[in-house]
Amino acid sequence: MRFHLDPKSWSAYPMYFVDSGRPLPGAPPLLKTRSHMRRSDARELWRNLKAQGWKQVDPQWGAGVDVRAQRVTDAMSSYRICRDDGISDCIAGQVFDSYDAAYAVVEGYYADVCCSDDREYYRIVEDGSQLFVAD
Repeated sequence: MRFHLDPKSWSAYPMYFVDSGRPLPGAPPLLKTRSHMRRSDARELWRNLKAQGWKQVDPQWGAGVDVRAQRVTDAMSSYRICRDDGISDCIAGQVFDSYDAAYAVVEGYYADVCCSDDREYYRIVEDGSQLFVAD
């Protein structure tokens, strides 16, 4: 797993990417999933992993490797936007052929929300399993 700051997140509400991959012989790991989460959630995840025996190691993706370019998307996959509270609205429930298309909708919502406004929290899920989170 790789935890790294989202450079596009607001400094008052830092967001982190959490990547997980599959090892490949003689090459950087293949990116399989990427979660986007609040710093507090990323820290909680790391605490839980450490409690299970995980430990920090040197970066496995290597310097200068863009892990986004390594993501392989199954052509049959679809991505659905869900609200954290389970309520449906004009955004939640939409289904897309790609993660990037779903993310663009969620990103557009958050672009119009001030940090002091009440806001909804959305997740992007693939085939019924939570893979990506967008706050």
